[in-house]
Amino acid sequence: MSTSVDAWFHRARVSVARTIGGDGAGDTVTDVPCAATDRGILVQPSFNVADRVGGAEAFAELVDDFYARVEQDPPLRALYPDELEPGKSHLALFLAQYFGAGNIYSVAHGHPRLRMRHAPFRVTRDGAQRWATHMAAAVRARGWPDDATAAVLDYIATATPMMINTPDLPPGPTLPTA
Repeated sequence: MSTSVDAWFHRARVSVARTIGGDGAGDTVTDVPCAATDRGILVQPSFNVADRVGGAEAFAELVDDFYARVEQDPPLRALYPDELEPGKSHLALFLAQYFGAGNIYSVAHGHPRLRMRHAPFRVTRDGAQRWATHMAAAVRARGWPDDATAAVLDYIATATPMMINTPDLPPGPTLPTA
C-alpha cells in the first residue's frame, strides 16, 4: 500500500474503533488480543468463534438484533433496500462462515467478495460508523465470552473501513426550481 493509503486506512480504522468503543491505538479495539492489524489485514482468530458462541444460530440472532437497531436509525435505514430479509440472511451466513461455522455462505452465494458486493451501495464514513456502532452494540448484547466478543469487534473495526466507497460530502447548494 502507498503511504497515503496506509494513512487513510489507519485514520478510518481508528475512527471506527473509537466509534465502537475502543481507543484505536493498537491492533485491537478491546483489551483482549485478536489477529487483525491496523493495516487492514484480516486474519481469523486462532480459535473457532462460532463454536464458542453457539454456531450459525448465534450469528442469525446477532443479525436480527443488528437489523432491529438499523430499523431505528433513519439515516442508516435509508441506505438499505425496502426488503431486508435477503441481506439479513447473507450477513448471518457470512459472519457464521467467517467465524468458523463451515462453508455455509460460499455454498449458497459463492465467494464473499465483500468490496465487490458492496460496490453498488453508497457506503460513506458516516454510514460505516453507524453500521459499526449498531453491530458492536448487538455483539456486546449477546453475552458471548470475552475473547469471542473481542474477535468479532476487531473484525468490525478492521473490515468496516474497507467497505467505504463514497466520500462524505457536505450538502451542495440548493438549486433554484423552475
